[in-house]
Parts: sequence; C-alpha cells; structure tokens
Amino acid sequence: MNCSKCGALNEATSKFCVKCGAPLNQSVPVNNIETPTVDTQSNISMPLPNQEPTNITNNNINNNVSNNVNSNINTNTVVQDKFNYFKYMLHALLKPVKSYKDEENNLSKPKISLIFSLIVIAIMTLINFLIVAITTIRTMNYSFTDGLKYTWDFSKLKDINYIQVIGKNFLVYAIIIFAIAAIYYVASLVIKKGINFIKGLSITTTAIIPVIAGTLILAPIASMIWVPLAMIFIVVSFAYAILIFYDLINKELNLDGDKKIYFNLACLSVIIIAAYFLIITLLVGSLGSIGSLL
Repeated sequence: MNCSKCGALNEATSKFCVKCGAPLNQSVPVNNIETPTVDTQSNISMPLPNQEPTNITNNNINNNVSNNVNSNINTNTVVQDKFNYFKYMLHALLKPVKSYKDEENNLSKPKISLIFSLIVIAIMTLINFLIVAITTIRTMNYSFTDGLKYTWDFSKLKDINYIQVIGKNFLVYAIIIFAIAAIYYVASLVIKKGINFIKGLSITTTAIIPVIAGTLILAPIASMIWVPLAMIFIVVSFAYAILIFYDLINKELNLDGDKKIYFNLACLSVIIIAAYFLIITLLVGSLGSIGSLL
C-alpha cells in the first residue's frame, strides 16, 4: 500500500506510514469532492433518452410569452375601438337591451358616447329639416273641376329660415338628451349611487332611437294613409323609448323595491316639469308638419 502523502510503500496491514507517519486508508474529505452544478441559465438543456438537446432558454420563453400577451392586448384594443354607430342604432331599435349590453364597454368611453349622441342629434335635425322642406314646397290646391291636387314649388325653399330650422332644432334635441342624462346623474349623487354620466348619456341616446323611427319617419308616412295611424306610431314610439330607458337606467343604478319607484318618480317629475313647454312645442310642430303633408 502506498502512502497517499509521501508515496512510500507500506504493508497492507499497516495503519501508519513507516516513513512519514501519516495514517493510511484515510477517506477522502468531503470538501475535496466536486459535485456537478446545474446551470439553470444554460442555453442547452440536458437531453432525455432518444431525444436531441434543445436550445430553448428562459429568456426566449419570456420573450415569446410577452410577445403573445402584447399581440393579444393590441388585438383586443383594436376590436374594442371599432364601433359601428349606424349598425348599433339598427340593432338597438329591435333589441335595445341586448345591443346595449353587448356594446356597453364601448359606450362607456367618452369619445364614443359623445359621437354617438351627436350623430343621433344630427339625424333628428336632418329628418326634421326634410319634413319642413317638403311641407314648404308641397302645396295643396283644390278646384271644383280637378278636385284636390298637390303641386311642388321648389322656389319656396328660399323662404325657409335655415338657421332657425337647423340650428334651433339641433340645440333643442341636444338639450333634451343631455338634460335627461344630467338629471339622473345628479339624482344618483344625491342617493350616493353616482352613476357614470357618460353611460347615462349613452342610455338616454339609445332610448331616443325609437322616437326617431316612430315620430319622425313612420308617423309622417302613416299620415298619408290615415291620420290616427300616425298618432299611434307617435304614442307607441314614446312608450317604447320610456320602457327602454327605464330598464337600462335601473340596471345601472341597481335599485330595488320602493326606492327604485320613488327615485324614478322624482327624476321623471323634474324632467316633465322642466321640458313640458319644449316637448309640447316639438310635438305640435311634428303634428303640424304631418297635417300639412295631407
């Protein structure tokens, strides 16, 4: 047996070296044993049996995950920013509650809500102007020989006060929509609910859509057939609009029982009192336009 210290030859039964006296058969210290380390940041992972090594790193995984997340966020953002105003108006006329819930996230954005309200106000103003223009240039004449006869005189278009017809009506419609949203917003603050004014504006504008279809489009057409039919369209369109507004605004407020009834009673009373003369003026104007079409 050779000494591990000096290398001298010793007998197999010897416990100490005959030359240097060092103990024989001494185990190797634990500190001298090198243990393999695993490099978690290594670019090459240990291959499994029958499998070639791959070059997937933590950085690569993180980058891929980050890119996927960013691409998904960007895609979702683009989809949410696209809002078809006219398509929503058509759907809201047929399925108002479902359409609003589907587009609630978009309608909660100030830019989309304001543009949507202005588009609806502009459409109402344009339709009202067309009714005024038609009633101005369409003249009814009666004679014993020819009976009732209508003539069209386009020269009368110069007699229309465009500033009053367009500007005044646009302002009136805007005041109605924004005032209703503002009244419910202030009232919600009083009862410490604090609904979002922008969402209240979107709800109000959505509820106005049946009024456009019934009062400004269907009623004048129906009046050419039967005047009471025009009145039916007007009444039904206003009732439909009130029901839409009541359902959507109360789902937003989340009121129950008597509190919901008293809250809406107070708000509707303020709206009716504040807008009484304005509504009467618009209604009388619409009926006058319908009557002149006969």
